[in-house]
Amino acid sequence: MTAAPDLAASFLKPIEGFSATPYPDSGGVWTIGYGTTYISGNPVTRYTQACTEELATAWLMSDMSDAWATVRNGVIATAKDCELAAFISFAYNEGDRAFLGSTLLARFNAGDIAGCEAQFSRWIYVSEGGRLVSVPGLVNRRAAEVALFRGVWKPPVAAPVVFAIGSKGHDVSLLQMALIGAGCLVPPPDGDFGEQTRAAVEKFQAANGLAVDGKVGPETAAVLGFDL
Repeated sequence: MTAAPDLAASFLKPIEGFSATPYPDSGGVWTIGYGTTYISGNPVTRYTQACTEELATAWLMSDMSDAWATVRNGVIATAKDCELAAFISFAYNEGDRAFLGSTLLARFNAGDIAGCEAQFSRWIYVSEGGRLVSVPGLVNRRAAEVALFRGVWKPPVAAPVVFAIGSKGHDVSLLQMALIGAGCLVPPPDGDFGEQTRAAVEKFQAANGLAVDGKVGPETAAVLGFDL
């Protein structure tokens, strides 16, 4: 893919959010993964099998490829990658027919950039009880698409991983092995961050001049040589 679809992909993942199981979106359409509503031509239903993140990404890229083809067919004016990426997101969300028939596209092709931008905020409604109501999620999405269109959108910064009391799993076992290697924890690792592991972390932090809080965040992990 080229720059515009790559930018659209990085935009769509956090905007859509990932769901391994089917759920009805704000318009009542059954959805799974990263906003997927059809799989191999069949609509998603409440009975659609759960998916992995990898499979959801494959569906996203496939559907986004279709949206990109629609954008290429519809846009006749010279466009920046950021503008094309915003159109891909819009077409992915609203559908090919809606994008191609939109005033948003018509104004862009006519060279009315400001008028095009203003049209994004008109697509924030769903039908509910026979009337149109605005949806906060769509309001936020359209604002983000305008930022993308202008070239000023920034991807969200992921919160740092922190292991603490209550953390469980394979990664905790690896952490415990690192603490055993540092001489701060008695084996064997059990994958459960309990009081003994917290005490081991505090011992390691105190011995290495770190803030002693019994939690393993980026700073403690870096000194321990543990990859978060």
